[in-house]
Amino acid sequence: LQYCEYSRTNNIWATDFYGTLWAEPAWKLRVELARTGGFAAEEQWTTSWIGLPGHGTNGSETHFQRGFNGCAVHLTITRERQDAENGKHDPWVYHLSFEAPSIPSDYRLTVLAATDDQGRSVAIKSAETWLREDGRYDLEVPQDAQNVICHFAYSRSRYVEFLALPDR
Repeated sequence: LQYCEYSRTNNIWATDFYGTLWAEPAWKLRVELARTGGFAAEEQWTTSWIGLPGHGTNGSETHFQRGFNGCAVHLTITRERQDAENGKHDPWVYHLSFEAPSIPSDYRLTVLAATDDQGRSVAIKSAETWLREDGRYDLEVPQDAQNVICHFAYSRSRYVEFLALPDR
């Protein structure tokens, strides 16, 4: 198996498998189940204020690093110029990137929320809810914000294995 993709429509999950799966007489599948909410207090952590890159040149960035549950997490916020779309007046887009190379393979880092220095919610955009070793989120930050605080959860996944025998 090279990879698979999944999608959800009306709470019905569908999976497409790509690669050599169809030549096999039976499939042993291992499915990861990861929570997206209901995290215990000891699974959550909040950054201190992370300064947003100044209104200087394209691609400026700020960094934040912290250890959590024995895992080093490095956050980077970058800013780049965007084309004006849909009447938006802010010409900048911010990206929150993280690296956690020492995270155990059965743990996930989930971005729960972000707020700016005036207590306003910062919208987090991503195709993924949770990530493992690295990832990038787009942040919709109000124009006059100077700093953000990010709230994360660090949780262990559970796995289910089963054997599937295709109809012949």
